[in-house]
Amino acid sequence: MSSERPPDWDIDHLEYPSNAALDKIRNWAWEDGFENLMRFIKPLWRYADCGYWKEKRQHKGRKRYYLSTAGWSGNEDIIAALRQNFAFWALCWVKSERGGHYVFEIPVKLEKQTNRLGERTMDKKKSELLEVRKDNVERLGAGKWRFFRKKVPTRAFQTDFDFFIHTREGAVYGCAGDWIALDSEGNPYPIGDKIFRELYEPVEEENLDK
Repeated sequence: MSSERPPDWDIDHLEYPSNAALDKIRNWAWEDGFENLMRFIKPLWRYADCGYWKEKRQHKGRKRYYLSTAGWSGNEDIIAALRQNFAFWALCWVKSERGGHYVFEIPVKLEKQTNRLGERTMDKKKSELLEVRKDNVERLGAGKWRFFRKKVPTRAFQTDFDFFIHTREGAVYGCAGDWIALDSEGNPYPIGDKIFRELYEPVEEENLDK
């Protein structure tokens, strides 16, 4: 655990992350900033001061985190919680390596622009916005879907309508010009246009396995 001790409610009596802390990680909203999420996690990370947590500012301001669980089950619980935060994992996961090693990368643009996503829709009534759901997203993107690759392929389309999506973090609003992508379970989530172009590159369907 890092030298900055977390509040008592974030750890249990055995020095493991508490259920409340893990729930907070799972439900951390991307509007609250993923660098802030990593700041929250670091005091909970066992052996963070012993080289098992490293941070490095990359080219163009990308913030990269190198985490190793060191076999500590509390750290593995944190990784499991991060996996369940589909927005974080879809946008920030870079790679996983055998032995409990993980790399995450958070572009500065993502931190600066998350609060802008959907800012033009906030003046509209909810009844004026399209609700995007798992059961209607295929129809809404009909004729516009394309394949993109980050580290794993995803399907996405650029919207021409203002919308909102119910996520585990609550309703997330998007504007015409933002993108809707699908996670591994087919759930839609929004990504601002500049963020999307920063993180993803198009790929032809026949080249997905290459």
